[in-house]
Amino acid sequence: MNFTGERVVPGKTPENVYQEHVARYNFALSYAAGKSVLDVACGTGYGTQILARVAASVLGIDIDEETVLYARRNFPHVKVTYRVGDICKLPLPDESVEAVTCYETVEHVADDRGCLREIYRVLKPGGLCLISTPNRAVFSPGKSFGEKPHNVFHYREYTLAEFMNLLAGYFQKVGVFAQYADQIWPLKGLSTEERKKYSPAPPVTPHFFIAVCRKEQPPEKVDKVIEDRT
Repeated sequence: MNFTGERVVPGKTPENVYQEHVARYNFALSYAAGKSVLDVACGTGYGTQILARVAASVLGIDIDEETVLYARRNFPHVKVTYRVGDICKLPLPDESVEAVTCYETVEHVADDRGCLREIYRVLKPGGLCLISTPNRAVFSPGKSFGEKPHNVFHYREYTLAEFMNLLAGYFQKVGVFAQYADQIWPLKGLSTEERKKYSPAPPVTPHFFIAVCRKEQPPEKVDKVIEDRT
């Protein structure tokens, strides 16, 4: 499979970029342990296989059939299933998974709200969503929210405030972590006790934001919030 810059292809993607992605999946392990997990936009499957180390089961979904076939061949696991599917129309029933990983995906999707709405729909009450996105100030400096990012595969990129505002339309509890290379540390919305579990923030600008979101409010309340914001 060729590396185009859109998806990680182990052995072809630059090693530093690959390790950034691996770090996010390793970060997810404590949240995925013992749970039924959906890895949305799973790509080539390396991260889906990492999650299978601790999860009860993992479903990897990607919109590209060639990529799904590659994942099945190269990153199989007894607890993993790969399927072709659209993130804005997930082939799953309501409230069917306990955790979702959605890494470096919302910026690739034209309908970012539709993406989150589907993730919320398939999560069980109390379920967790881990979602990451690049920091626009780093990857598209000087660009505003409405402008095309430098990355040709991105529809938009977010500041921290924009990212949190998007997530707040669907999730009551959102904690955001920062990432630089393979370092991840608390940034916003976490308690003092939660912060104590992690190393202090390094003196660098975050390259990525990783949000940990919990599904708490009923769907009808979410719908009302979205209507109020449109």
